[in-house]
Amino acid sequence: MKPRSEQRLVSGRAEPGLAQAMVSAHDDLFVIEDKRHLGNASRVVQSINIISVLRRNTDRYSSTFDVYEALKDILNEEYDTPVQNPKLKRGLSLLRTMPEKRTCKQAGVPDRYCLCKEETPIDVQNDTVIEAAEYIIKLLNKYLRAELIGKKCHKIELDVILGATSIDYDQNWGQGHDHLNKMKLILSTRPNKAIFEAILGKSLQNWTTQNEWTLSGEIERISEYGHSADCIDDKHLRKYCTCKS
Repeated sequence: MKPRSEQRLVSGRAEPGLAQAMVSAHDDLFVIEDKRHLGNASRVVQSINIISVLRRNTDRYSSTFDVYEALKDILNEEYDTPVQNPKLKRGLSLLRTMPEKRTCKQAGVPDRYCLCKEETPIDVQNDTVIEAAEYIIKLLNKYLRAELIGKKCHKIELDVILGATSIDYDQNWGQGHDHLNKMKLILSTRPNKAIFEAILGKSLQNWTTQNEWTLSGEIERISEYGHSADCIDDKHLRKYCTCKS
């Protein structure tokens, strides 16, 4: 997918990762009977109202991994088998009662798409912000292997830092305790004014420590790149490359 310039808006950046799921349940799914077979006889030991479960899960935090688990339940016709170590599972079936509180990390939602957080603007002239931006540029050029930079792609340079925010995750709903101070940056680069967004983390006490930055997720290009990378076939590098000719 070629990113759109509108993605620079908060809602625009989040929209591609927040697909809406609509579930239409067949009448047979209103109540599922759990039967135990005893010889030639069988008896119902539990009835599960799937519609009630789905309604209960409507306002609970879910992800595409949960849809996958629900499809597995339908395929295996298992709706009440206890889930082993639910706190360790990335996906939980939508056809079972979901936890009332769940972090982005527990649901497998990447930092970029986690909305359970507050972002506080940081001065783009801040030394730490500039250091973080330079780290992103270093990574981009690392991705573009030396032979590509020398033969086909321009070396990437920092043009301007468009925005920087510190990220504070909600203790109940956010990313969880990973002991990282996190910062989101949006910057443009030379030679073609490409716009990138990335989330970086730095461990321990504060931004000024000398610990190495850690990239959370990928460096995302949020501007159109059209045919500027037609000189290479690598799908991952195309969003970073600007061809020399």
